[in-house]
Amino acid sequence: MSQLCAIPTCKYKSSTLCSCCNKNICIEHVKEHNDLRKSELKSLNDETITLNDQFKTFDIDKLIKDSCEILDKWKDDCHKIINCYYEQKFQELERFLTQKIDQYRKEIDQIQSTIIDSIDNEKFTEKNLQSLKLTIYDIKQEINKMKEKGIQINIRPFILDNHTISIKDSKPNAFNINTSILSSPYHTIECIDGWQSELASNDQSILISLSNNLCLFDRDLNLIKKSLWTYECIYDMCWSSTLSNFIVITNKNKVYRIHETTLSIERIYGIEDKDWLSCTCSDTYLYLTTREIGSNIFQFKLLPLIRPVKQWQPPYSCKPHESIHAIQYNNRTLALIIRKSFGGVINIELRSSTTLNRIWTLPLDIRSSGVWSRINCSSLQYDEWLLAHTSTSRFFHISKDGTLNIIHEYHPKFNNALMFGSNILVIHLGKKVHFHKL
Repeated sequence: MSQLCAIPTCKYKSSTLCSCCNKNICIEHVKEHNDLRKSELKSLNDETITLNDQFKTFDIDKLIKDSCEILDKWKDDCHKIINCYYEQKFQELERFLTQKIDQYRKEIDQIQSTIIDSIDNEKFTEKNLQSLKLTIYDIKQEINKMKEKGIQINIRPFILDNHTISIKDSKPNAFNINTSILSSPYHTIECIDGWQSELASNDQSILISLSNNLCLFDRDLNLIKKSLWTYECIYDMCWSSTLSNFIVITNKNKVYRIHETTLSIERIYGIEDKDWLSCTCSDTYLYLTTREIGSNIFQFKLLPLIRPVKQWQPPYSCKPHESIHAIQYNNRTLALIIRKSFGGVINIELRSSTTLNRIWTLPLDIRSSGVWSRINCSSLQYDEWLLAHTSTSRFFHISKDGTLNIIHEYHPKFNNALMFGSNILVIHLGKKVHFHKL
């Protein structure tokens, strides 16, 4: 038996199955459907003509120029790293040569003293004389060798592979905290539960505190270097591309610099002892915040020597009754995690890194139960942000304009979290560290 036309207002019997909507309709409505499809196709054709016209006026040279700014910044950053490394090695060479010359001078002075003493006291034997001659001969050989061949310097070749820089669509895969964090970690590091869970990274390596050790891993999570941390409790760590060092602040008001490859530790004495809490670096400056109600922000010039240049106090840093939990630099801006008052709501504010003027502020669904409960901030691609709050074990994904995209609760509870590059989220649980690929 024939069905009625699928159009609700039509009382005629259907005569055919429409290939577009797969519904049984009458002859009259078949014509209407065909006319509608033709109209839609014509509209699509007009859109393609408009798109084609846009391509004709497309300024590809401007697009290349704008995109090249990223490459130019990478080139400039690499030059800064190389220049800084060169200066370090130049100073090391100066120290080595100075110590070497001083050593030779002391040996020659000692020989002269021995000779004079032997002449005055007439106490020398053939054996002593031959020994002095041999020592002088050895020193002369060393000095002549140094003059002819210089100092041995072993240099590894600087290697770049084709994967160092990748060129893709402007935003091929947007960050999705649900799919990224709900998935199982692709790698886990087991450790004894230590008293620190600190993290700091650059694009090539990540520094992790594991069982009272500082461990440096590369992008493939191979252990590069491991060093026992025998100093004070670490409050925060950050990376300085200008110095090629990690910066570490401790609960004893001290600030250290740690070499990227050797993990050698050097205290920075150009920074006044204060109750520091958090740190971050731009290409030019180091920013430190104080651990107090009415927190201060200090700005330090990195080169040629680390020295203070600016200080922001309340009400410019924060209000007198507020405190700054964390600070993070990205693209000429500073993200500040600010708590309104004891037990009050926590906000994230985006400020200018030069003037500290507020760009936007966002209240978060967080009420800090402890005075200094940890909440960290990582910059994402496209100037977005990821906040990690340990007390509630939650992540907050925030867009470029200060809009809260999503909140996600992570299980089990974690001690710390940080982005490693643009596509790896590192979550420190205390007894283990999880790595999630985004």
